[in-house]
Amino acid sequence: MVLKSTDSIYDFFMKTYDFEVVYFADPRFPGGTSTSIVGELKALQQARIRPGFCSVLSSVFPNPKAFHTGLENIMQSDQVCLLSPNVDITTRIALVHHPRIFEEMPFEQIRVRAEHLILILHHPPFNGAGKAEYDLAKIIQNLRELFCTKVLVAPVGPQVRKQLIGGLPDGAELLLDDWCNLLDFSEWTLRAAPTGNEYIEVGRHSRPQLSKWPQTRDDALKIYPDRPDARINMLGVPSDLEDKFDPIPPNWKLLDFSSVDVTTFLQGLDYYVYFHSQVWVEAFGYCILEAIAAGVPAILPEHFKPLFGPAALYATADTVWDIIETLENDTDAYIRHVNQARSYVEKTFSIDQFVPRLTKFGLKDANQTTRNAAIPKAERRVLMMTSNGVGLGHLTRAMAIIERFPTTTKSAIFTLSQGFKLAVEKGILTQFSPFHRLSGADVQNWNSALAEELKDFIAFFRPDVLVFDGNVPYFGLIAALDAYPEIKRVWLRRALWAEGSDDPDFNANNFDLIIEPEEISGRFDTGPTKRNSDGKVVVP
Repeated sequence: MVLKSTDSIYDFFMKTYDFEVVYFADPRFPGGTSTSIVGELKALQQARIRPGFCSVLSSVFPNPKAFHTGLENIMQSDQVCLLSPNVDITTRIALVHHPRIFEEMPFEQIRVRAEHLILILHHPPFNGAGKAEYDLAKIIQNLRELFCTKVLVAPVGPQVRKQLIGGLPDGAELLLDDWCNLLDFSEWTLRAAPTGNEYIEVGRHSRPQLSKWPQTRDDALKIYPDRPDARINMLGVPSDLEDKFDPIPPNWKLLDFSSVDVTTFLQGLDYYVYFHSQVWVEAFGYCILEAIAAGVPAILPEHFKPLFGPAALYATADTVWDIIETLENDTDAYIRHVNQARSYVEKTFSIDQFVPRLTKFGLKDANQTTRNAAIPKAERRVLMMTSNGVGLGHLTRAMAIIERFPTTTKSAIFTLSQGFKLAVEKGILTQFSPFHRLSGADVQNWNSALAEELKDFIAFFRPDVLVFDGNVPYFGLIAALDAYPEIKRVWLRRALWAEGSDDPDFNANNFDLIIEPEEISGRFDTGPTKRNSDGKVVVP
């Protein structure tokens, strides 16, 4: 039977990881991407899980740019382990935060190997006008070649998921649940009543990007009007805003992105009103979540309703102030909405949900990890069998794999290679049996003899698994394994079988697992291994 995944083989070897979780992120992103990572890292710290962190300096920021303050503070602490991606590391879960960090292949090889690779889409593939923001198919292909595993795609909200309905490229799978941004609500004090100021304090904050603002000046003045009883506070103003909305109303207060702390800014608002242009697609809306957490009613366009549900109030540009005036005349309704909204988002977007989210991918908390570490691991016995190649590739690869087994693994080699003394000199238990071309034996008789010799060696060494490294599994090998059905069977085969060659999968069903090396030119492969991929695991 051919396995459809590597789960049982991981369990069989009692796979250990250097890290449960490793992050790949560009710490220079200034908005919700980095802020959401900070929340996830806090959740892991509370669970006493220390992740690895690989900084990816992407082409998104071609010029020097400071790190996100929250991420910089974490990276300077011992909360994460900073990793070089070209050091051999294994992880249960690799999180790639933002698709654009792998728009281009990195200059250095990535040697981090993950059981689960999750690409988190903090940005939609297309803007509101249908123009591509990035090439998702190319990014998935890059990740496939870098990590040699399936890419699990995780949109951060319904607006992004809606753009993926048409399907994903080969080698990618869409997660059932959105990877919503999360917030540490312990850091957000709820102010359940209006400010009590002389004016109605209306505000918004976002990254300084013009497309995050209303499409026209007329719409902007409906949403943020020049009223004598209102002050409009805007944090994160782009440099070209004044040109677009000239003249600026006198009651608009324009603030630079980092000029005021966000929590302080929100505490001075009665209402948070966020509308953007038709070109912009808001993937999530971390700024909205922060406002609701602070106890400020959020008034939004209708398309945010699938994400924030009853936690927000929904309007058009013409009806924003109808909602505000209704609440201004009913303080009880204001307070009731603020409390209900905070309760909803705390249940839906709290960082407490992050570790349970990862348990779906086999994450073990610190207590479970400690218990497992205290249990002595069972000794595993692995027999490597290699064919007789023109050179020494099969034999030396088997020796290299043996060097990387856990210390509790006992290994031996049964080889047809005349270079068997290399393994003997390494201290590896080795049995040499000459290939039929060396001995001049009849192929059928040779296979019969091979089966008997191999059965004798299996009876002596008593392996739990046999790994065959060769292009074509011999009939004598299969006959010997059939005599020991309890032994796991792995075929470590070649890649890139040419069109017209013999089908390399002719006896694939005789193996529990097939391992095939990735190739730089693999995307151009049209041979039989490309067509017949069931049960195949691709590795670097």
